[in-house]
Amino acid sequence: MKHISINTVPNYCNEELIKYIDEDLVIVDSLRDIQKLGTLRVEMNIILMCTKGRCQADIFGTTKEIRANDVVAHSSSLIADNLLLSPDFECRIMGLSDRLLKGLLNANIEIWNRAIYIDKRNIFHLDDDKIKLCSAYFYLIGLKINEKDTPFRKKIVQSLLQSALYEICALMQNPSRETSPAMSQKELLFERFIQELSGTMPKPRSVQHYGDHLFVTPKYLSAVCKSVSGRTASEWINEYVEDDIRFLLKSSDKSIKEIAEMLEFPSISFFGKYVRAHFGASPKRFRDQLKNN
Repeated sequence: MKHISINTVPNYCNEELIKYIDEDLVIVDSLRDIQKLGTLRVEMNIILMCTKGRCQADIFGTTKEIRANDVVAHSSSLIADNLLLSPDFECRIMGLSDRLLKGLLNANIEIWNRAIYIDKRNIFHLDDDKIKLCSAYFYLIGLKINEKDTPFRKKIVQSLLQSALYEICALMQNPSRETSPAMSQKELLFERFIQELSGTMPKPRSVQHYGDHLFVTPKYLSAVCKSVSGRTASEWINEYVEDDIRFLLKSSDKSIKEIAEMLEFPSISFFGKYVRAHFGASPKRFRDQLKNN
């Protein structure tokens, strides 16, 4: 099985097809090179817009077909096999890191998570006007990316990306819960866990806490999370705690000691170790990186 992340895309794709790449974002113009690789584990969030032809693949063992005017959105840890492309297949693809996706959607990441993990809705057929709008986003993002030494270039690109993501969230958001397929008990438990996690501040970092609140054992809760979403309960907890740390370091003027106390870390030393383990830098250095970006 080949593992494809933002960092490894250049190992598998012709350089001419990669329109842009950095640590959080990659834009690619074709799946032709990827088609030859067999079974894939895609370790980035994907937005794919099909403009012509059709594509078929087995996603987690289920055959999916994509046609012209379809937009596909999927989370990281996607497993795909048996990729087949029609001779006239054309598409544009964006790969986004979890950090970038969550940073741009903020609280609305729950719309993305629910659509993908609970409703299992990630292929959307657009009318001609909507596909033109999506094409325009790809075009504008590519245009701004290639404008070197332009003031506020990164901010403009992020704003365009954010707008494109909200367009996709609008497609994902189901206005009628009555028309949604009935959720299984495991999916209901996972949704309650995410609601509990996202609605708590500060967030306890033990699975035991959430298990107690949801009246299940930590082992069972983690197994359900893994079954529904592909991630354990601990991984989800760390993801949301990381979001809180990132937000407070970047957007508040609180001292590092105050943030550690606010998030209920037992000491500033323990908080420093947690930040280093999850972000690869001390709290002060990571704050400086966030503010400089």
